[in-house]
Amino acid sequence: MSTLETFRLIAAGAAALAVLALMFPDANPNSPRRSALIGLLTGAWALLTASLIPQGDVDRITDRLTGVGILVAVLALAAAIAVVLVNRFPTLWFVLLAIALPIRLPLNIGSQSANLLLPLYCVIIVGVVALIVRSRRGTAAASPRSAWIAVPLGAFVIVTLVSLTWTSDWTEATAKVVFFYLPFILLFHLVGAWWPLAQQPLRPIAATTVTIAVATALIALLQFATRSIWWNTTLKQGNTYNRFFRTNGIFFDPNILGRFLALAIIVALAYLVVTDDRVQTWIVATAIVVIAAGLVVTFSRSSALMLLVGLVIIGIRAFGAVKTITVTIAAVVLTAGPALALSENIRDKTTSMVGIAKASEGRARLVKGGVELWRHEPVRGVGIGSFAQRYAETLPARERRRTRVVISHTAPITVLAELGLVGVGFFAALILGTFIGLVRGIRRGPARAMSLITILAALGGILVHSVLYSAFFEDPYVWVLLAAGAALCVSATGRSEIGDGVAKELPAQVG
Repeated sequence: MSTLETFRLIAAGAAALAVLALMFPDANPNSPRRSALIGLLTGAWALLTASLIPQGDVDRITDRLTGVGILVAVLALAAAIAVVLVNRFPTLWFVLLAIALPIRLPLNIGSQSANLLLPLYCVIIVGVVALIVRSRRGTAAASPRSAWIAVPLGAFVIVTLVSLTWTSDWTEATAKVVFFYLPFILLFHLVGAWWPLAQQPLRPIAATTVTIAVATALIALLQFATRSIWWNTTLKQGNTYNRFFRTNGIFFDPNILGRFLALAIIVALAYLVVTDDRVQTWIVATAIVVIAAGLVVTFSRSSALMLLVGLVIIGIRAFGAVKTITVTIAAVVLTAGPALALSENIRDKTTSMVGIAKASEGRARLVKGGVELWRHEPVRGVGIGSFAQRYAETLPARERRRTRVVISHTAPITVLAELGLVGVGFFAALILGTFIGLVRGIRRGPARAMSLITILAALGGILVHSVLYSAFFEDPYVWVLLAAGAALCVSATGRSEIGDGVAKELPAQVG
């Protein structure tokens, strides 16, 4: 093991210990313990991030110390101002969070390029510093959260960090930890810590999400009308040969755009279920039409299925299980029946394993490859970030050169291959625990029931989307929704956030 790998392992071990300790919150929210643990987690994140910077980039930064110093000073000043404002107006942190969540910026690190959630990382850092300042002043609040959600999530992150000890691809593993797991587990704890301090925290998240979705859908429609694609040259080339033109909006991938738009539609439709304001109803309904149009031009089948799942869950609450399931089955039969009857191509692709494999565009082969990797390491898996390298090694040299995608497009298969039965066990515990926690919260009292159902619908939809596309734990919305659900279901017996009873609880959250 090299010195760099040893350094990364020590940092990951410190992060794992911090996550373990944070699974058991201190009764005193102003205790130095919580601040120390969050600081330790943030420090481990920073050290692992620094370990990813190639020496060539370090040399270039050193050569431009003046410019870098000015940039750092400006960012530090902006962060200091943000910390002061967030401590004065805690709800502002959720506004900044909602704005940052969907934004990905292209960045080159050495020879690698990626679309990173840089604004979100900045909001997380601001949240950490502001929370530590508030804690030192003795004005922090206890973090309400359900153990049904927090414990299995924390355990899964710990297993992920521990798997660094046996991963076969240190660079990819460290990148996953740096860009997803460490900042997102921090995000989970921050949402819980700031939740009781903010006024109706779901409102800015939901309202901003729908607003950004409208703008993003309009961009997607403009791309479709002008046949222009941003960020993704592979998609641009693919559209040249496809029968239909797919758009990606402000995202790299049309499927991620589709997921974001489907999430916004679920939130907006949940609002329509409970609001009785005619003007707001027309505004939200118009927004849904625009967002739905943007979703159509993504041609993302996984996003359409995600939306269907979310609508079914909300429909069960609004109209009852029998009516919702009957209408859903009827709609599927009326749309799929004629297609199967009239199209031999569709019948071939849906009634045989060969056809399904072809329709999956290579996903079936990736799933089979993931299962084969798991069989080699059934208990602990091959290690975080190892799927691509280990799967590529199983391909013949000629096929390896022709294969463009060697990452799993199915989240459970990725977890199974990389973390084995241990990881899948905690993943299953998280899914089951989230369902139990949210349902228990819904049954405890009606004050926030519709908000919890909306979270359940969104998480259920994203889970289905991740089975077909992957990116479950890599989606920051998942962690925010888990944190919001963990906070709401614990306090579900409390009053409505606007005090007007059941009919108004969602407008209080998302109005």
